[in-house]
Amino acid sequence: MNHKFVNYSMLGRLIESLGTTSFEHDFHYLASNLLVKDLYHVSLVKYNIRYGSMEISSVESVFSTSRQREHTPYEAQLALNLYMTDECWKYDPITKNILTITDKILVKTPGQTKIPTRYGELIKKIMGEECSIIFKHMHESYSLTFYKHTHTKPFCSEELNITMLASDFIIPTLFKHVELRSHPEGGCQYLLLKNLEEKLIKNRIKLSHQEKKVCAKLLLGYTAKEIASALFLKEGSVRTYIDRSISKIGLNRKSDLILWTTRDE
Repeated sequence: MNHKFVNYSMLGRLIESLGTTSFEHDFHYLASNLLVKDLYHVSLVKYNIRYGSMEISSVESVFSTSRQREHTPYEAQLALNLYMTDECWKYDPITKNILTITDKILVKTPGQTKIPTRYGELIKKIMGEECSIIFKHMHESYSLTFYKHTHTKPFCSEELNITMLASDFIIPTLFKHVELRSHPEGGCQYLLLKNLEEKLIKNRIKLSHQEKKVCAKLLLGYTAKEIASALFLKEGSVRTYIDRSISKIGLNRKSDLILWTTRDE
């Protein structure tokens, strides 16, 4: 991990994937290579404050991504769901900061903090130390939390400093991704690509990151020539990725991909 330079290739790939299912992977790849070593999970959470009071009424997940490329690991997703639905946020040490935040701050929490719930047991089992950037956006309170994997070294001062500095770019980028994902047209595209991801996982089909990106463009109606231009590849390479992907999925032709992606099994 090298913080002495900005990797414009990684940033470009992240920006290109805004609003698509590739964004989660690209974001985690960038964060784990440039910001936090041994990064396991990242989550962006919104805290709804009850009107006219200083109490949190509910919590919503805005964005999350984990170490595995294919999807958020089951235990990490379960922990996030318990945090929201079972109101485990009441035990979270950062909650007091949520209610008093006036400016962006960074809070580090030990990985072995004892929380007497199933959520606490999961966190202790799968996640190590965490650091949260707590901030306000459009008068709403949020926390952007980076979790290290259990049994790894704690955050060093360099990681904390660069993460705080990078948050000026990270936070608006995450909100832009969420906005594009929820846009009527972009939302349909997002659901289509998410279906592809889920079908690949369900059928235990392993496509490379580049093969997934080519298939995503194919699903959106791009020709091989247009895919080559969009992904900065040779047209011959694109056709190779298409043929290889179609073969791995077990289809006869590329036109079957959209049907396979959307068909209920």
